[in-house]
Amino acid sequence: MIWLHILAPMAIAYRLAVHDHNRGRSIVIQALVLVAVVALFTGAMTVFFIGLAMVLLGFILAWAMRRGDSLTMAGIKGSGYLAGLWLVLWALTGPGEISPTQALLASIDHSLSAAWGQEENAATLEYMRRFIARAWPAFLAISLISLVWLNIAASHWLLRKKSPGLSPWPELKQWRLPDYLVAVVALALGFLLLGFEPLATVGLNGMLILGMLYFMQGLAIMSHLLAYWQLPTWLRVICYALVLIQGYGLILLALLGLADLRLGFRERFGAKTE
Repeated sequence: MIWLHILAPMAIAYRLAVHDHNRGRSIVIQALVLVAVVALFTGAMTVFFIGLAMVLLGFILAWAMRRGDSLTMAGIKGSGYLAGLWLVLWALTGPGEISPTQALLASIDHSLSAAWGQEENAATLEYMRRFIARAWPAFLAISLISLVWLNIAASHWLLRKKSPGLSPWPELKQWRLPDYLVAVVALALGFLLLGFEPLATVGLNGMLILGMLYFMQGLAIMSHLLAYWQLPTWLRVICYALVLIQGYGLILLALLGLADLRLGFRERFGAKTE
């Protein structure tokens, strides 16, 4: 069920892009009415409203396509919407109720306790709890960004499979972050190394979020290089798996994305890309 919620924006954006605006909107509304009726009779209205929030994200992505926004701008708009929704839910939390932030931290703490145990790894567990208490804004932001990017990538891929002209965006392996973001990396690292609170916590969260963004750029560069070397699909899958299942592989991809500003991998290896 959770995957239906996560990928609902992709389905909405795809449908609105394939059909003209009025036809696509009509199809989406009819589907929502049908789902609402089913949810009403099954007592699943809470699940329906959660899904409705994801549907609005699909409309935002579709409008970004229609306006010709860049991939980065579409991601900013989608992530901004989800962040705003989170803030609204937090603001509406009444006295004595569990806020979304508290629910998130409780869920993470439960997962840590289940994974590490309460007694065998008490010191490690306590360290992880302190770290999560400082870095939870970054983990929340990374989750929202990942959700938006997953839907952008999936809808973009499906649209290009149907007809390359349906998506206004270039191939994802050509996506790059703005060059000036490197200055933000330097600032966040400086705050972290200073060690003075709350600047150190701000720097920690900034480095985690920026690390995620540069990891995504590194993944795009890796995709470009694998295409340049014309590796068969099965070998590309193995390469992705070897990198993604290792913690240091994620760090290496983030460093690859950061180094692209100076080294320009996609410009150096651009002749044989697919």
